[in-house]
Amino acid sequence: PGTRSDVLENIQNWLRRSNEGGSEQTYLLTGPPGSGKTVIANSVAKDFHDAALLASSFFFSRSDAVRSTPRNVCLTIARDLARLNPQLAGLIVDRLRSDSSTITSWTLLQQWKDFVVPPLSLLPAEPIYVILFDALDEIALEDRVELLEVLTSALLPPNLRLFISCRFEPDIQ
Repeated sequence: PGTRSDVLENIQNWLRRSNEGGSEQTYLLTGPPGSGKTVIANSVAKDFHDAALLASSFFFSRSDAVRSTPRNVCLTIARDLARLNPQLAGLIVDRLRSDSSTITSWTLLQQWKDFVVPPLSLLPAEPIYVILFDALDEIALEDRVELLEVLTSALLPPNLRLFISCRFEPDIQ
């Protein structure tokens, strides 16, 4: 407690500016290994969760087979959105049932467009919701490129903000 308060205040200011009509939908926190990015991401996740603003979070890890790839990101976000707003659960479940046998072969972009964007667009315009990705640099380059393409090419709903933490990597910058 009390450490990195300037960084946390900066993040809160980013979200506040977003709520006041600012256009910065993505916050990128970078730093060298061991600089506390994951500690900050955990604090941000807790703060946003406590304020009912955390739509979802995904903490990547090179040493965990499930968390070392973005393959499960969209379905994790969809699950979290269903938990956030029970009215969305039916929509998400219906979509899962309609194509459950083929979902694993979908591209990340298809999953994003089918399971993330529609539920988010049904949420009220306020408050602003945050999806948090920690340690984006922990996934393989080709997977990271695909995820970054999804996050940068797909139009984000106006009520969505992305918080991303990672080591400084040129492809992410």
